Amino acid sequence: MRQPGQFACGAAVLFMAVTCLHASLKRNPSELRAQNGSTPEQSRKAQVPPSGGVIRAATNEVLVPVTVEDKRGELVLDLSQSDFHVFDDGTEQPIDHWDLGGDALAVALVVETSDHVQSILPTIHDTGSLFSETVMGFGGKAEVISYDNGVNVALPFTTDHDAVEKSIEKLDTGGTEMHLYDGMAQAVLDLKHQPSNLHRVMVVIGESRDLNSKTTLVQTVRDAVS
Repeated sequence: MRQPGQFACGAAVLFMAVTCLHASLKRNPSELRAQNGSTPEQSRKAQVPPSGGVIRAATNEVLVPVTVEDKRGELVLDLSQSDFHVFDDGTEQPIDHWDLGGDALAVALVVETSDHVQSILPTIHDTGSLFSETVMGFGGKAEVISYDNGVNVALPFTTDHDAVEKSIEKLDTGGTEMHLYDGMAQAVLDLKHQPSNLHRVMVVIGESRDLNSKTTLVQTVRDAVS
């Protein structure tokens, strides 16, 4: 998935943040999922911070993305699960799930439309085709959410690429506030209502700060993983 570069907006920086909300959002946390081979890991090795204290963390899900190329640098796409072996400290681990990738996406595009981004609004408009063809992709769904003094679902989830592009092209600036976290919270809520067989993704285009949101970033992250 290609990410557009960063844009300068006065003294602020416009950024694009991509947050994957995996299909496991609605699944039991004990259910294991991996991509292109995985192994359940009962615990991670202890990490010792500078203070000398010991932090221990455990996980029941390990994702192992794999890309295989031949001698000419071309992708090898005819491999099977039996072609891969995963080891942990020299001990081979079972592969719980195998996936060649290419699953359809449900993408929530969250765009700042405050006066702070007015100067680069034409650039945002030009990302419509890039978003629909590269990010949304074939077989995917997308919605467009704008935020400034409030949050507006400019376009609910749809598979219509043209509708997505037009919705992005019609975005206009207005308010002076930046309800970034409220916009993200709306995206999380909408993504949770999408089919679990889709990889759920949030794409945020906006300044890296929030102004006057009712929702906090901590709460938004908690809702995304709960």
